[in-house]
Amino acid sequence: MDLVLFIASVLTSFVIFVALVLLFTWLSRRLGNAPVYYPNLLLRGLDPWAGHGRGKRSPMGWLRDAISASEPDVVAAGGVDATFYLVFLSSVLSILVYSGIVLLPVLLPVAATGGALSTIPIPTNKTAQSAQNFLSIERLGVGNVL
Repeated sequence: MDLVLFIASVLTSFVIFVALVLLFTWLSRRLGNAPVYYPNLLLRGLDPWAGHGRGKRSPMGWLRDAISASEPDVVAAGGVDATFYLVFLSSVLSILVYSGIVLLPVLLPVAATGGALSTIPIPTNKTAQSAQNFLSIERLGVGNVL
């Protein structure tokens, strides 16, 4: 893939992301949309706008509350199903993080020194459209596959 096309794709995706975040922020702050964006607060009889002007609600404020929430808080807010789902997701995340920490330092040197990279031809012509013409980082990634 051409670097210019990749950068254009990333920038386009980022601009769309920013536009959607701004649209969500604008719509969620309108008073008429409270039943759409804050139904749980309304069902519990809480005011969705409480603390709005005092800086309690921020774009990342929910993250601090989510991390510091205890299991009984999650059960009270979302039920047993939500608690089970969050415990399952945290277990999967910890397994993936530990696997990445252990396996990447082992597998990348094996892929680089395994000898399979020497059998993959280095592209000499940038316009060649063969399936075997890989760039250096692509050669490292598929070294043990081919």
